[in-house]
Amino acid sequence: MSILVRFPEYGWKTGDRPGSFTDGSVSVKTRPTPVGWMGSIFPVIWVGHYAILAICCSLQGAAMCDLDGREIVTLQNIITATIPDALALDQFVLGNDLGKAPTTVVSGNSGYDDLVFNYLKNKVVYTDLLSPLLDHLSRTGLSSDRRRKLLSLMDPESVAGDMWFAMYRQDNNFEQGSIQKAGGFKFFENLHPFVSELWTKPTPLQEKQIQWSKYLVAVITQDDLENTDSWDQSTLRFALNNWLKSDDRQRKFAVILQNKEKISAWWDYRTSTLTPSDLIEQRAPFVRTLRVEEEALSTLKDELEEYFSNPPAPPLSSILILGNPELSAPEQAASNSADDNLVYADLFGRNNERVKYWRDGWGAAQRLDGDEREAFVNSSPILVRSSAESQTAIASLKGSMIGPLIRALGHDIDDPNTWANTISKFRKVYWRREGVWLDANDINKLVEKAWLGTPDQIAKQLAQLAGFPEAREQKLRIRFEDLPDSEPKRELLTHHLRVLRGNLLPDVDSDDTVPVMLNILDKSVKNFLKYELNIVAAHDQRAKPGDTNGTIKHFEQWDSIIDRLVDHYFPVNRPKIMRIAVLMQNYHFEGTNFGEYSSVRRWNLLRPNTDGPYIGFDQRDLENLQNVASDMLTH
Repeated sequence: MSILVRFPEYGWKTGDRPGSFTDGSVSVKTRPTPVGWMGSIFPVIWVGHYAILAICCSLQGAAMCDLDGREIVTLQNIITATIPDALALDQFVLGNDLGKAPTTVVSGNSGYDDLVFNYLKNKVVYTDLLSPLLDHLSRTGLSSDRRRKLLSLMDPESVAGDMWFAMYRQDNNFEQGSIQKAGGFKFFENLHPFVSELWTKPTPLQEKQIQWSKYLVAVITQDDLENTDSWDQSTLRFALNNWLKSDDRQRKFAVILQNKEKISAWWDYRTSTLTPSDLIEQRAPFVRTLRVEEEALSTLKDELEEYFSNPPAPPLSSILILGNPELSAPEQAASNSADDNLVYADLFGRNNERVKYWRDGWGAAQRLDGDEREAFVNSSPILVRSSAESQTAIASLKGSMIGPLIRALGHDIDDPNTWANTISKFRKVYWRREGVWLDANDINKLVEKAWLGTPDQIAKQLAQLAGFPEAREQKLRIRFEDLPDSEPKRELLTHHLRVLRGNLLPDVDSDDTVPVMLNILDKSVKNFLKYELNIVAAHDQRAKPGDTNGTIKHFEQWDSIIDRLVDHYFPVNRPKIMRIAVLMQNYHFEGTNFGEYSSVRRWNLLRPNTDGPYIGFDQRDLENLQNVASDMLTH
């Protein structure tokens, strides 16, 4: 919380100069702190006659994070700009049941400012009135800028639904405003927004908002290259580190660049200082060069929507089911073990490589060496602890496993940083069949969960939490280069493509075999299945009989267009594409493809059966296509 203390006006000593900081349009002056213990320990922000000692913590049991000095000033300015005078403020407070009305005699604007400040300080900021005040203010006729600032003061735990955290220079809104007007951020319209400067140090509330937000977005412009000195303590760096280290299953971060040459080099250098920087590429951030032209912004909107609608799959977590650290009474151990065994068996059947079970007595039996511990930590573990008792507290379960777990992982039990730096950051699930978790509100909800349910329900929830894929219907999309309806070879080709599809997916009735043309391939590639198999079949009917070079060039042209469109629509997580070269007249090539060193070596050959009349395709080619497609579909 912040402590506000009023002092008489102090004169400045010779050589003292006030400093300042900004919060959007708000400028707050700082001045030397009065001599004394407070001035020697805490940073002080002056607002009028008041010094705000910027100390932040959360109130015990309250779902809130107190505002710091900048945020109080922002809220004060929103109120004074929205509610014109003290009488109107009284009516607003009383009408919305927001505490005792702050009526007093004021003179001029400064008096009303002090009145609002006193009301916030004494009645709102450190009480449960803050959330309802923000809620009621959000329903007034605020300008878009003030509404954005107001929503950015809300505690994320009080927000229903997904949130996004946007970072950009508030004093130069050109790029962000252009994106907004062009609909570039349309995807986020129904999400709760939080907004911050890129380069200011994040407040405790902003740190919490970043941790809880599902999407983190930064707009970096040429002007931002001048802020190199503020990188270490910046909101942007905090957000990037949080994204890299978080165990959240929705790992996404969008960075929009304006000047590719200069900013890209700066970006590469800065991200190389993050830990662990090698995960940046693996987690596939959305990075684009920003151009303000309308056409470019429209493309940006489509790409953002595609990226967030079909995000790259995060790496799987591991699950460690923990029995009792010590051998328990037989009846209790039997009850716990029976349920733990059911959960383990279910999860083991889903992914036998990423599920382990430490049975009762693991506190003495388990000791990991350095390599084993590193592998365990890198597996993004989820610790699972069950309770047979309907009234057991989470604190009791946690307390009984901390010491044994530290020792089991090979850490020094006497090192006070072990828990804070390692085990406290692991995700944990506490569960039992029935009862009430009386201390469920006291856990860290970012990494801890308290569940009730049967073993099969708990196993399903754990599988989802760990990212284990659900059993899903396999899909196959086939596109072939069109032929005239009157051409007999068209029916022959479509027949064999549908046979191929039926052999691969015998239980799937739907058919997605569609003719396409090279000059209108854009839409087909855009709709490629990202995580399944796409088959593209092109033929040689446009080349002259016997024209080897013409045949090769035709398939090179298909390759060029497919690759360009895939680069455009799928910058990360490229779809699986199987290429089939249907050689109906120039079928003298040998092997299953055009050759290892050919420019079109990715194409699998399908040639006619030459052993008799032309009534079908070569059976060996058909078998090869079947094997290649089956392997691509399942891997």
